Amino acid sequence: MLEKFSRHVPKSWKRFLRPVRSTVYAISDRAELLIGRRDPLTPPARLLRAGSFGTLSLKEHQRNGDWHVDEILIRLAGLKPDHRVLDVGCGIGQKARSLTRFLMTGSYEGLDIAPMGISWCRDNIARRYHNFQFREADIYNSAYRPDGTQSAANYKFPYDSAQFDFVILFSVFTHMMPDEVDNYLGEILRVLKPGGTCVASFFLVGEDAGKAVERGWNAHPFPYAFDGYRVFLKDKPEAAIAYDEKLIRRMYAQHNLRITEPVLRGRWWWSDMHGQDYVIATK
Repeated sequence: MLEKFSRHVPKSWKRFLRPVRSTVYAISDRAELLIGRRDPLTPPARLLRAGSFGTLSLKEHQRNGDWHVDEILIRLAGLKPDHRVLDVGCGIGQKARSLTRFLMTGSYEGLDIAPMGISWCRDNIARRYHNFQFREADIYNSAYRPDGTQSAANYKFPYDSAQFDFVILFSVFTHMMPDEVDNYLGEILRVLKPGGTCVASFFLVGEDAGKAVERGWNAHPFPYAFDGYRVFLKDKPEAAIAYDEKLIRRMYAQHNLRITEPVLRGRWWWSDMHGQDYVIATK
């Protein structure tokens, strides 16, 4: 509400509005904690609505993080409490929050291109859990970091080789171009320990999804087709990218990442934008 109001305020007034806005935000954030709407590891609702973090509610943020950790990482992929985890595209701490209760003797590294998310996670998660650390990656992305100075196609993860048991990427490859995905898979292979696991989500255009996309039956369209992938917005391709499943399988094979079958299929192509496809692979 305050944001909508501020759009119509004359520029000369805005410097007087800033301290008022900061005070209102501080009161609102504190009230969420006091009335039990969120825990200290969950960001305020206003931050969840900002930048690249989507429009999840507080409960959705918590529920989605718990589901990804409990069902995907622990039950299906075999995550253990002593594992060392790299979360590429950690955002504003959705998975980190849920992992704090599980990684008792392990550790967690979060990497993301959004400065605000990294700053919040450092102040609110890393400060409480010393085995959780967060780093900002200054990477260009037309949709989420247009001021980034580095290319994802050449970026090197700021970690030594063979030090992680798990590398996870949720809704990351859905915003990256093919050469960038290829580079990241190479980096994932490098930083994983032998036998380590990679869990990543995609919009995979296989046989069933391909028919739906081609005929325009899917709930979220990818109307612009290129060699091996399709995009939602032609002028801002990283907003959402769907990949030919055969291309992704070839990339994994080229990087010696063995896919665990079957791939967990999502509902993105027949229901809505959520429910991506999950690929679990081992080094």
